[in-house]
Amino acid sequence: MEAARDQLESAQLIAKQSKELAEEGTIPQSMYEEAQARADQAQKQFNQTSDQGGISSTAVAESEAQVEQAEQAVAETESAVEQAELGLEQAQIQLANAQEQRENEAVIAPKSGEVASVEFSEGDNVSNQQPFATIVRLNPMTITASVTDQQLSLFEKGKELEVEVSTLEETVTATIDYVPSVPNDTNLYPVEATVNNDEEAIKPGMMASFLLPETVVEDTLIVPTDAVVQQGTESYVYQLVEDEVERIDIEVVEAQSDRTAIRGDLTSGAEVVTSGQLTLTDGAKVEVMKEDD
Repeated sequence: MEAARDQLESAQLIAKQSKELAEEGTIPQSMYEEAQARADQAQKQFNQTSDQGGISSTAVAESEAQVEQAEQAVAETESAVEQAELGLEQAQIQLANAQEQRENEAVIAPKSGEVASVEFSEGDNVSNQQPFATIVRLNPMTITASVTDQQLSLFEKGKELEVEVSTLEETVTATIDYVPSVPNDTNLYPVEATVNNDEEAIKPGMMASFLLPETVVEDTLIVPTDAVVQQGTESYVYQLVEDEVERIDIEVVEAQSDRTAIRGDLTSGAEVVTSGQLTLTDGAKVEVMKEDD
């Protein structure tokens, strides 16, 4: 009798658990109904046994079989729940990936400007190691000039200079915003200036020229800039005296692109060496090569 009661309680517990899972939507309603039917059958058999005052071995076997079937149904239900949870997790991962891909459809430029070129076409694979597009910012416009070491002193950061744009046949005011301390691979100094370009009339690739202010100096001599040799704090030129050269120490007063104003014990109208000075020494003999007519 006690065994029958235990089987009945087990069947009823399984039916109760199946009902809760069915209400949550975890298992189908049919699985709960099947477990409840087994519990009802176990109750019926238990009642019959109680009325008869005992239970036969056949009834016990049938009850045990029903309980075993109910337990198997619960195990199948739990397996179905695990599969459903796994499927839900995979679906959430797919949803997150889809949302991320949708967000990546929008390409946001770090700066405003005009799209000059797009490097990829529809369907191409794009990585963050390659530029997707080129954006040109036309305002303000940057003007770059490569100058020599002798011209570098003419440019000062923050200084305003007039710039002539040949294509537009007009001048604009530019502000020097970068003066390098070291030359580039061509041994020139890339000076940069910015100019207001509200109307975007100035385009990339146009030629421009800096208009440097004229400087008037008095009591100086003007020599070719190529003739001036500078070594550390010393400046000098080589003056040609017959077939020899004489070193003349000088003071550089003002340096321009092709002419330099100097002071020193240099004879007015004297010939100076403009090429190969670094191979000369004071008093060295030279031969002047005349150009062919």
